[in-house]
Amino acid sequence: MTETTFSKYAGKRPGNYCDLPKIDVPILDVPDVCITCSSPVTVNPKWKGHGGDYLIHADGSTGHYVERPEYCTYCHASADHLTVSYQAWATVTTCSRCGGRNGFPLGD
Repeated sequence: MTETTFSKYAGKRPGNYCDLPKIDVPILDVPDVCITCSSPVTVNPKWKGHGGDYLIHADGSTGHYVERPEYCTYCHASADHLTVSYQAWATVTTCSRCGGRNGFPLGD
């Protein structure tokens, strides 16, 4: 059975500048390709749990910064569904697919 946004985030509290999904949709797979070269990527096991996912090419190749395409924090929809708004106090990404908002503060 495919996990949905409502089942995954039921009972959870949103973070500051965030809203949980308002539309129940299936959660998609995270895009595991490099945006520069389209090679498969994986989380560097040496850095897992140190405040974020530090990505490396799955084949170990180097030569440029490794980064996944932008996607929704909640439902993993592609950047086509995202709208970024820059406010005086936060940067907020809103997903049209699930209705979730993910933001982080500026300044402070």
